[in-house]
Amino acid sequence: MEILGEKMKKYPINVDAFEGGILISTIWESRNRELLKAVFDQLLGIQKEIRKEDGVQIEDHGDSITMTDKDGTTITRLKYDWEK
Repeated sequence: MEILGEKMKKYPINVDAFEGGILISTIWESRNRELLKAVFDQLLGIQKEIRKEDGVQIEDHGDSITMTDKDGTTITRLKYDWEK
């Protein structure tokens, strides 16, 4: 991001899965969503990394998804707006 012609230093985000989910939802509902796009994109990347590490397989059913982890736990839910 640039402010008054100066490039600002970037800092990494460190969150657990719960905090990341809360932040994704909060940013998505924010009036400042466009200003926080880079943070939102980082959080989505972290979410994908967590799912991969946990062996989560995702099946896309259009308006819903089914997620199955390596232990066989399965969850089917409607997609969040940012997943559509």
